[in-house]
Amino acid sequence: MKKENILNSKKLSKKNIFLFFTICFTLFSVVLLFIGNERKQDILIRIYKINLTKESLVCILFFLFIVYCFYFLSKLYKKKRKIFKIFSIIGYVIAIFAFLFGGFISMIVLSTKSYHEFYSPNKKYTLVSCENSFLFLSDINLYQRKNIFFIEKIKDSTVTMNSASTPISENEYSINWKNNKVKLILFDYHNRLISIDVLFDKNSPKAEVYSFYTKKNNFKHYDKKEIKDRLSTNKDETEQNKLDNFSINDVKKLENSNFGLIQVDKAMTQVQWYFVKIDNGKMIFLSEIPDNSENIKANILPNGMIYLKAKDINGNIKVYKSVDGINWSKE
Repeated sequence: MKKENILNSKKLSKKNIFLFFTICFTLFSVVLLFIGNERKQDILIRIYKINLTKESLVCILFFLFIVYCFYFLSKLYKKKRKIFKIFSIIGYVIAIFAFLFGGFISMIVLSTKSYHEFYSPNKKYTLVSCENSFLFLSDINLYQRKNIFFIEKIKDSTVTMNSASTPISENEYSINWKNNKVKLILFDYHNRLISIDVLFDKNSPKAEVYSFYTKKNNFKHYDKKEIKDRLSTNKDETEQNKLDNFSINDVKKLENSNFGLIQVDKAMTQVQWYFVKIDNGKMIFLSEIPDNSENIKANILPNGMIYLKAKDINGNIKVYKSVDGINWSKE
């Protein structure tokens, strides 16, 4: 009897310890979630190489809830009445389904984001980048670390990347600190250099983003001076810069004219088109087509009127016209 009592007391103490820690963790997580929501800040706790975010805390709380559901259902199943056993079996099925579904969603949510931290030389400022990549889409958001628990989004720092590129994770980036300013330069899959300038001031950090396209296919092919020169003279990417990365063979020419359409960018089913003029074997930018459909046809009438016929993935057709290829009106 004494041995049984000792074993039972050990089991009880283990349950109490588990219960104590789960209650403490739950209270801690709820308080963090509440504070983050009130301050409009995100949670990012770094423990060695593990990042605890708002999403991961919610996932852990969800799985703890499932564990307690299993525990109470097991107690319910031991009841002698048949109705309790039926309810417990139904509960088990629901809990297992919730566990599997929650695990699947958690894997997707937690695997799409990666965080990186950059420290200023004087350790006064910490820049945090979040790469969010899913299927063929990706973007980068920058944050300022406020303390060991929270980070705050930097205004106007969101950058949409081409073809789900993740330049920071792939080491296709450069960063340079100067007092309370930092310049982060990224290189994506479409030969685009993106510069993000962040100024840490007393109120809230501010960001400026500008980019340009290049014919070089790797960030390492640039030296620091060349990047500096290009960024100083190309703070805003021009349409003509973009065209310089394509050839005449990429143009869909209009019959009996020196005009044409060229696809300069694409994300999923959204396409960016330019209307160009061909002069002495060179493309001259005239306008951006006011439609992002993949299927666009153009023709020019004898009177010089230009018509565009755009058909989207749902079969909807839109018609645009222009007399000069610069200003477009919808029919």
